[in-house]
Amino acid sequence: MIKKIFLHIGIHKTATSSFQEALGKGKDILASYGYLYPVFTRNRDIIYNHSEVFYSLFHQNPQEYYMNIIKGFNTKDLVNELHNSYKSQLTQQLDGFNGDSIIISGEDISMFYYPELKKLIDFLIEITHPKVRIEVVMICRNPISWARAHIQEVMKGGKSLKEAIEENNVLPKPFYRTKIDILVKYFSINSMHIGRFEDIVNHQYGPVGGLLSMIGTSDDIAPQLNTDILNQSPSHESIILLDAINTEFSRLVKQQLNPIYHEYRPTYIHHLPGQKFSLEAKQIEDIWERDQEDVLWLCKTFNLKEYNLTLENVIDDSEKWNEEVMQ
Repeated sequence: MIKKIFLHIGIHKTATSSFQEALGKGKDILASYGYLYPVFTRNRDIIYNHSEVFYSLFHQNPQEYYMNIIKGFNTKDLVNELHNSYKSQLTQQLDGFNGDSIIISGEDISMFYYPELKKLIDFLIEITHPKVRIEVVMICRNPISWARAHIQEVMKGGKSLKEAIEENNVLPKPFYRTKIDILVKYFSINSMHIGRFEDIVNHQYGPVGGLLSMIGTSDDIAPQLNTDILNQSPSHESIILLDAINTEFSRLVKQQLNPIYHEYRPTYIHHLPGQKFSLEAKQIEDIWERDQEDVLWLCKTFNLKEYNLTLENVIDDSEKWNEEVMQ
């Protein structure tokens, strides 16, 4: 019987993909210790990121969810078929599981408002047990480095640099307190595990080990998983090229992938080596002024080491344009 569910909700850009891939590929190891990490399929895709499943299931208009659009599930009928498949896959995995804990990891869950979060909780209770304990795991990050990473990610999604900066500037504020206020309607503070990205990445087994430690798993699990999975952030050179492409072409046209956009092979540009992308000093100061009160509140509320304003130095940390790269 399932007694506990760990709901890892990100946030975005806090090593969530590394965690999900490591746990998904190591699901049999986790199961041997009593933890179910569900893995889903969609056509030929293997899904480790539970955002793609649970955000779609409880989104008000799932046919407008960007992951469904780019995978071709952009009508109600196709989405309903997809949802039935997800539920069936989860039921089958639960039926064949003998442990007592589930780990669900999806950073898009952090964007749920009250109705979506309530539906998710009700669903999890329905498929497990009325008295199941749900514990929330969330990672925060220095607002300066988070803003930089968020801008890079938005640009990978098809936005120009200007649009990405504007999108970052209009995120609901206070960022963390807004999310916590939604969570405390359904969860007690004692059932929330909040950690710092800067701390989990320094764990002996990296962010995967740090997150597993927060959940309270056995110390024997992390060494058996692939904890070296790390996503490469786009370089300064990548950002300049992506900005030119994203400014000229839209990634999506009428709920469909734009074939012209993808002729430029943007996914290859994402991995172009070069200087570390950094924000301008004025942008950094504006972000800190806007977010300082929020992150200090979060750190005090959950007894975390407080953040300070840090100005980033752009360092040429790779050999950018050698012969091998140009080929």
